[in-house]
Amino acid sequence: MIGDEAKASSSPSSRHGGTRYMKQKEKIREFSRLSRQELQKNLLEKREKLRQLRFDLASGKVKNVREIREIKKDIARMITLIRKDELKAKSERK
Repeated sequence: MIGDEAKASSSPSSRHGGTRYMKQKEKIREFSRLSRQELQKNLLEKREKLRQLRFDLASGKVKNVREIREIKKDIARMITLIRKDELKAKSERK
């Protein structure tokens, strides 16, 4: 029985968080389909939502603290895609 648990924990889906890993990949694909202007607009919206959640957290209104982490990760993904686009545009100009 112990061997079965070891096999289950070493599977690729459990190493990468299972469905959570797949959701992250889907978010990246979703963000990469957006234009640069749409990404920047969504980035501003996410930053505003994060700001609001931080205020709510300080006042004790937030029940789902994990949402803050997810928004921060989404912001990082969007910034990465915007930067990648900037670097690509810069290299094409040379």
